[in-house]
Amino acid sequence: MFTFRYKIITTLATIWISFFLFSREYSDTHYFSSVYNSELLEMMNINKESFEIEKIKKVKIGILDTGINAHHPNLNIVNLSNYSEQTNGHGTSVSAVIGANPSSVNSFSGLIPNMPLYTYNIDPSHLLSTELINGIEKLVQSGVKVINITLTSHIYNADLYKCINNSIKQGVTFVVSAGNTSKEEFLYPASFDIKGLLSVGSLDNQFNISNFSTVNERIKFYVPGENVRSVGPELNTIREFSGTSVAAPILTSLVAAIISKHPTYNPSDIEDYLNDMSYSYYALWKGSYRTIKIIR
Repeated sequence: MFTFRYKIITTLATIWISFFLFSREYSDTHYFSSVYNSELLEMMNINKESFEIEKIKKVKIGILDTGINAHHPNLNIVNLSNYSEQTNGHGTSVSAVIGANPSSVNSFSGLIPNMPLYTYNIDPSHLLSTELINGIEKLVQSGVKVINITLTSHIYNADLYKCINNSIKQGVTFVVSAGNTSKEEFLYPASFDIKGLLSVGSLDNQFNISNFSTVNERIKFYVPGENVRSVGPELNTIREFSGTSVAAPILTSLVAAIISKHPTYNPSDIEDYLNDMSYSYYALWKGSYRTIKIIR
């Protein structure tokens, strides 16, 4: 097992990229089942959840990240940024967890195979809050209903808060990884206190909090995030990754499925729906117990 953490120093903040999963397609009905990560879905008790594949593909999913290879043969990418990535970086693996489709060079399949993904690829040398805001605005303008973000910073940025809050008011749900600092602290945008922003921590396979996961009272849900498979750095590779970025796209896929079944739900409704699916659990983290929410 290993954890990816890319540390990028910018003029505004130090931003961490956290790290991501799965499925198989049937005719008109799709089930959350997986050749590669079925045990993780069983942990969440969603492996038998079904939805209509054509309905879920009408739900636009946005990915805001770095290292997204828009030309990866397993991915169906609509790139909304001016920056183009030629290598398979962090965002490629995050995207594949959600929407990878088996290709002639790689058999990996995501939770929603061949799902169109609207991406905003950020140049790592310009990883600023202003660029995150630009990406969110472009994704919202494209009509996405859920945005997956696996970037974190120690710096609270009021403009970024305002951008996310306004986007949620327009009907966009945010799924944001909590971070991999192995500390109890607030990282942003995951720790913005806004209903409809779903902050995600990582669980191990014993339903305890992963040692590497950031922990705080604003994390809404904990999702499996260890030893998860996705596409690797080479086109034909499948690798295991661990980190809160693993958890985020799992929840993003579930949010898209909920929207496909309940298209009138707003972000607040979706958070309520997920809370109804969840229960409180006394989980171990680095020698002490914490009460957390687990989706089951």
